[in-house]
Amino acid sequence: MRAEEGVTLFSGRLSVSAAQMESLSRALGGTDAESPAAAVVPFFGPTVAGERLVVDGIGLDLSRALLGSQTYKWTRPFRPGEEIEVLVRVERAWEKNGMLFAVVASEFREPSGGLIQLQTTTFIERGEEG
Repeated sequence: MRAEEGVTLFSGRLSVSAAQMESLSRALGGTDAESPAAAVVPFFGPTVAGERLVVDGIGLDLSRALLGSQTYKWTRPFRPGEEIEVLVRVERAWEKNGMLFAVVASEFREPSGGLIQLQTTTFIERGEEG
């Protein structure tokens, strides 16, 4: 892993898909796109622009990768059909005891700038075994 602090991995505008939220709601046992569970986390920030976004962006070796933690802070649920601004960046990167760590922050905002949700994901890459 060769993550650099402060690097933007993705910045762009997305639409919150009612179909995506409805599918997530059904997977969670709900019946529609307005289910409370589907409206809270319809996106996993590190994959919002494709599964390779973070893997390639921080140089993560998936054969040695671990998900260290995932936290959420939100001010309101997502709304089906709304347009949102997304920023995914490397917040912090360091090495400790032969392992590499990277914290990726994913911000979801209203076009006016108001925060909808902040996701913070910690990735760990184990050192090579001797």
